[in-house]
Amino acid sequence: WRAATYDRYTGQVFISTEPNTIRLEAEQERPSPTEKYEARVEFEQHVQLLASQTSMIFAADTPERVSLPTLYDYRQTPDDFVALRLPVPLRRGQQYTVISSVSVATVSELRAAGTDYPPWIARYLQLPRQLPARVREEAQRVTAGADNPFDKATALESYLRQFRYSTRVKQPPPDRDWVDYMLFDSKEGYCDYYAAAMAVMLRAVGIPARVASGFA
Repeated sequence: WRAATYDRYTGQVFISTEPNTIRLEAEQERPSPTEKYEARVEFEQHVQLLASQTSMIFAADTPERVSLPTLYDYRQTPDDFVALRLPVPLRRGQQYTVISSVSVATVSELRAAGTDYPPWIARYLQLPRQLPARVREEAQRVTAGADNPFDKATALESYLRQFRYSTRVKQPPPDRDWVDYMLFDSKEGYCDYYAAAMAVMLRAVGIPARVASGFA
């Protein structure tokens, strides 16, 4: 149940570059994608708010239309989803409905998808110049036996699952790259650490990736 995506790694956290915004009325379709997508189906979700209030719409990837007016944030192209926000925050007990386009691609289809990415995807290969070389080397080592992006991603996922999950971790030193610190020093972390490490290591082997926040 995604809320927002983040594209830029600073060496400590993932941040979002300033998006463009379009206002969508209730049930209005988001701008038509410029790329042709396959193996996707529509998925309807009904959400009731239990928190005190929120200005974010939580939905499965990719939200197509919402029962309320929303602000659609995107980066370079409307294909590049950042977030759906509400002009007026919802309060506890209020509800909304979202229709999302979700992937039903099989493993074999994902393996065969190739690397012919649209130009706007290039931003999701960004890494800071000061990224320690051993992070790249470790990503290359873990994915050495895979010959396509899907298998490289699953190899990295399995590798990261070996690290200890903990919500009580020491803050990395201010002069250290957070992913490097997790991989080679602390060897533990919580969701933000796993997500950052996965995205950075994917980028290090040439696979576009971004971080998403929300609920699982």
